Amino acid sequence: AAAAADARVAEEAGMREATQALLEREEEAAVASRAHEEAAQQYEAQIQRLEEEVADLQQRELFAIASANENPQEDGGSSARAATAAKDAAAKDAALTRAT
Repeated sequence: AAAAADARVAEEAGMREATQALLEREEEAAVASRAHEEAAQQYEAQIQRLEEEVADLQQRELFAIASANENPQEDGGSSARAATAAKDAAAKDAALTRAT
């Protein structure tokens, strides 16, 4: 009877240890899940900012090109600005493509 009681006590202690280990793993998983979610939100925000920057640069490029086309004699460097804006837009677009 004493051996059976000792075995039961040992089994219960083992179950408590296993339960504690499981709870610790669940907590670690929850922490990792929250960290993953925060990283995903930051990533999405970064993508959104890059998309907005690309759209802004593309809009500026179109405006500069339209202005240069309307007044080719009075270009005043807008073609150079349009070329710079185009390069900036292409660089941002490439960064966005790499990010996604």
